[in-house]
Amino acid sequence: MIQVTFYILALIFFFTITLMYLRDGMEGFNNKINVTEIMNGQAFKVLSNGKELKLSKKCPHQGCNVDWNQKEGKFICPCHQSTFDNQGNLLKGPATTGLKKL
Repeated sequence: MIQVTFYILALIFFFTITLMYLRDGMEGFNNKINVTEIMNGQAFKVLSNGKELKLSKKCPHQGCNVDWNQKEGKFICPCHQSTFDNQGNLLKGPATTGLKKL
């Protein structure tokens, strides 16, 4: 009887720890980035990790309007292919700075 009780308690403990691990691991995975255009299409509002950020749509290279690429999770300038992460930080030039934060 003691062995059966111990076995059941061990299983409950194992499944509890497993579920906690999966929940914590999936939290970041399920956190989607929501990007919407604001200010008559002149800027982006980025919602990520419960925080809001507003970014200019103008590429700092030559002023073209960048586009949000949901599949790749980054902003891409259609003119010269400068790329920026979801926080507006520069990933690849020819731009030399990130998107302007508003």
